[in-house]
Amino acid sequence: MTPIQLIEYIKKTFRLEIESQDDNSIIFNYYEYKLELDTNEIARLLSELQDSYYQEETELYNDQYYEVLIFESSRQYIRKDKLNTLTDQVNGLTYSQGEPSNLFVLYTLMKIFTSSNAVPRRVFDVLRYRRLRSMRPYEGQQELFNVPIFEFLKNSLRYLNTIILTSTKSINKTIFENYTYSYIFSLSYNLSYTIYPVKTFDEFLSPLRVESIRRNGVDSIEPPKRSYINDLVLHYQKALSSESLDNQFLSFYHIIEHFFEKIYHEDLQLKVRNELTKPGFSYKKKSDIESIIKVIQNRTKIQREEFQVNELEALELTLKKYIIDIDEIKSELNEIQGNLSDYYKVNEVPFSRGNQVNFDLSPDEIFKALSKRIYYTRNAIVHSKETDKKKYTPFKDDKYLLPEIYLMRLLTERIIIDNSKEI
Repeated sequence: MTPIQLIEYIKKTFRLEIESQDDNSIIFNYYEYKLELDTNEIARLLSELQDSYYQEETELYNDQYYEVLIFESSRQYIRKDKLNTLTDQVNGLTYSQGEPSNLFVLYTLMKIFTSSNAVPRRVFDVLRYRRLRSMRPYEGQQELFNVPIFEFLKNSLRYLNTIILTSTKSINKTIFENYTYSYIFSLSYNLSYTIYPVKTFDEFLSPLRVESIRRNGVDSIEPPKRSYINDLVLHYQKALSSESLDNQFLSFYHIIEHFFEKIYHEDLQLKVRNELTKPGFSYKKKSDIESIIKVIQNRTKIQREEFQVNELEALELTLKKYIIDIDEIKSELNEIQGNLSDYYKVNEVPFSRGNQVNFDLSPDEIFKALSKRIYYTRNAIVHSKETDKKKYTPFKDDKYLLPEIYLMRLLTERIIIDNSKEI
């Protein structure tokens, strides 16, 4: 991206009008404020990004500097000016958290500008800076001074917070990351403060985390016409309210799991009935009785004196029963993001080895692959022993879990609706 392209993007995104410009700066009109953009600084920062820093998703770093985008819980508020920069004299490190560097602001704008996804309105708040300044009455003479463009951008880009580490000696990225997690734990331990690195800009921009995947207006909502199972609604609400992707996934999974025992036993009863009603069946034949016993034994196991269902098979049976139109799921996926259904066709879930799912195959093939993808991913989230090769690592694997959340939400919505009754 060139300085001219970036400046034009800032102007268009924040709806700024140019008042004047020369070789060194551009002055924008923004209500009662004058915003000043130093064109030489923009060119210098873009050159530094290209020549002096490695760029990896939400991270900027070199051998003495590391900056990463972070997420902070909306349920807590910590005064950023109270979080002092911490200095480790022994190891030559400094730690700070909160406002991003000018370099990271430009990097973020470039990532958003080149992203193929629609940018949620909550990311850019063009009026936020004006509201914040209006709450600072002690700055009564603010109209006499031009506002640096980066002050405006940092206040207008909501939720853009970073952790910055600097080192007096050269260290590699892995060590920087280890120090970052140590800093995060220290903040959380002492302040009960939820904070973690965001590993992908897709997660930062994700409509599922912060917005609805549908854009229906309030005026279009009508009184309910159907009655739903309360437990399923509660799990659904927990999924949507959770700020953790793994909790979202498991809450959606609980909706499907609600029917496992019922559906599995119904299928077992059907298979036993089919054996009993075969024209050649006779209860006097030992072989015929043994065939029924075998059917039951193959489909159940005893654990702690209780019959246990085959969970993977129960998952497949539940999906088959309640997902009546798999093409509808495919269509809704593509409405969320163009050709999203193709993602599942060519990508397994990296951390769980969840199967690829080709929505163009027969329903039986789709449900078999889909159930394995979901079940293996669920197991990788739930089971996390050190020796497990297939396990989910919080935050690190969120970029791979996010597409599964889209899929699980659509599937569970169909299940909730299919199990409702007309009011």
